[in-house]
Amino acid sequence: MSFVAGVARLGYWRFMLATVAGVAPLIALLAWLGENSDRLKSGLLWVSGISILLFGAYVWWDKRRGKKRPESALAQKN
Repeated sequence: MSFVAGVARLGYWRFMLATVAGVAPLIALLAWLGENSDRLKSGLLWVSGISILLFGAYVWWDKRRGKKRPESALAQKN
């Protein structure tokens, strides 16, 4: 993440804000799930499964969106 922020010339405070915004929900979820070891196990399995499904849906959407682009737009891009 830090490398991408550097390449994108993201300022220090914007980087810190984006980092906190991305990590805080995960920390809260893990803290809540960690209160009970059984809940932690099942919760992490659910979160992993949902994440994999969302990633698969994004890949499908991205490939489908790429096929709808006309060839002339791709040629102009390169």
